[in-house]
Amino acid sequence: MKSGAAARPPRLTALFGVDVRSLALLRVGVGALLLIDLLQRARWIPENYSERGLVPEAVLASLGGAPFPSIHLLSGSAASQQALFALAALFAVMLLVGWRTRLACVASWYLLVSLHVRNPMICDAGDSLLAQLLFWSMFLPLGATFSLDARRRAWAGPTVVLSPASAALLLQFAIVYLSAGLAKSGPEWRSDGTAVAYVMNHGYWSTSLGQWLRSYPDFMRVLTFATLVFEVAAPLLLFSPVSTGLLRCVMIPAFWIFQHSLRITIQLGIFPWICSVAILPFLPSAAWNRLEPRLRSVPGLRALVASPGVEGVGTAVHSPLWRLANGALLAFVVFVFYTSLAAWDARLVPAPLRPLVTVPRLSQFWGVYSPRPRLVDFEFSRKGTLASGAPLDLDVPVRGARWARVSEIHDDYRFKMYVQEVLDLGVEPVRQRYGRWLCREWNAAAGDDERLEAVQLLFHSQKIVPEGGRGPQQTRLVVDQPCRRSQRKRPKSGARFSANARCPSSASPECEKASSPAKASLPWPKT
Repeated sequence: MKSGAAARPPRLTALFGVDVRSLALLRVGVGALLLIDLLQRARWIPENYSERGLVPEAVLASLGGAPFPSIHLLSGSAASQQALFALAALFAVMLLVGWRTRLACVASWYLLVSLHVRNPMICDAGDSLLAQLLFWSMFLPLGATFSLDARRRAWAGPTVVLSPASAALLLQFAIVYLSAGLAKSGPEWRSDGTAVAYVMNHGYWSTSLGQWLRSYPDFMRVLTFATLVFEVAAPLLLFSPVSTGLLRCVMIPAFWIFQHSLRITIQLGIFPWICSVAILPFLPSAAWNRLEPRLRSVPGLRALVASPGVEGVGTAVHSPLWRLANGALLAFVVFVFYTSLAAWDARLVPAPLRPLVTVPRLSQFWGVYSPRPRLVDFEFSRKGTLASGAPLDLDVPVRGARWARVSEIHDDYRFKMYVQEVLDLGVEPVRQRYGRWLCREWNAAAGDDERLEAVQLLFHSQKIVPEGGRGPQQTRLVVDQPCRRSQRKRPKSGARFSANARCPSSASPECEKASSPAKASLPWPKT
């Protein structure tokens, strides 16, 4: 009995099949993104991932705990976190070159989600998408070609892989944009056309180019409606039953242009690059058949591109067990994307079933700037009071190397997300920890008269007028934390995978508050 692309309906294969060469390109891109992501995060390991940092286990419990068994919670020392970063980098390199590809993909997914769970306050929608790409890739032959695995053993399967996982990989990308477009239901998007003007007026996140665009309200109105149309229509065009391959070849660079136009106007971290890689599986076989001969003419690429196993379609006979597993995966794929409806009505997904998508981080809510953007421009400032009673502006770099590091981290993209979450979540242990961390970092090298007695985090906002101008500034006190003279000894860190874990008798005050019935729920993915 024949199996593979040759035995499947041609239209179904064209819509939901993925060429193994496109999978190889995805593998290289994801491996490179993992390394870049680890490199960017590694600089701030003590602050973001250690028990002495901003999110110790007690604070994490106040955010709902960690239902996923994160290996990053086994030890709270910075050294252990650095070792795990090195291990994740090793598997990312293995994925990049295609050596032991399946193992590298599974391990990279687990370590990435484990890292996200350790500090969800600095994760964005791009982090969720990267984890989901790895999850669906675990069920696909990423090492079939252009890999060390293919050099060692020829791929005997079809050139175009059609399976529930291949469909999920393609649908995953489309759902991101389609959900984002449909969720933009506010009048700023649908009727007023002022949404982009509001976004560009967010000085906390907009770039210099984005701020320059403020002077052109009519152009931003055009961009508002263009964004809405693109996010809804473009994903649907990727699955057009007519001229599928041609439309995909057109839409791939269109998505790149769209995403990187956002990148140069709004701070988005590596999210645009993740989206640029996520669309690569849509590259059709026809494009590869034209491109591959040219790649083979390059001496350095000839041996790799000419890897065996990509020319034919291949045949195979699958056992009943294989068919059962494939059917179960298909049912799971349908359920995962059905849960995207929970963004509109949570009652559509029964509560007992939600952990099936929330635990492996497969939640499908992608409401970026939805249903409407923030209507205020805002910024944060940090103030302090010295032991002498004198006020102090903590945003002015007046100290040595240690405080210079504190000043520098506040300009980091992920740390800016953390500070905004301190405001948005409204969780007291989070606010206390941030204040005490500022106290500790300042007082570490301060004399008695220079010691901080208290710190404050202030939130300044102004109502945006899309046509230009600002309303009066309003200031809100977010953190007002006294500095403690002595630090209470903390218990040794241990693995805690449940939000309901009890605090030991020697736990810090944050842990006692974190164990109270009132807890905040951190949305996933955070946008």
